[in-house]
Amino acid sequence: MMQYSRSKVLKRILKINLGEFADKIGISPQYLSDILGGRKQPSYSLCLKMEEYSGISFLWFLLPPDKARFFTDSMLATDRASYLISLK
Repeated sequence: MMQYSRSKVLKRILKINLGEFADKIGISPQYLSDILGGRKQPSYSLCLKMEEYSGISFLWFLLPPDKARFFTDSMLATDRASYLISLK
């Protein structure tokens, strides 16, 4: 079974590296890694900033990685649907 990684999901959706995303939202890449890995809990204001920049619900950033997985499936389905629509 493939291990779930919010970092990989975020890179796929944003199409930029995590260092660039961290810079855009004003935090260090290490702190972003800790948030995505479930080792740190972001503040509500940081979650809103991440949501604003990424378009991903702030809940995804607040949930533990194993719970965020359920949101990921629907996000990726939306991403695939957008891609298929763009081909028309």
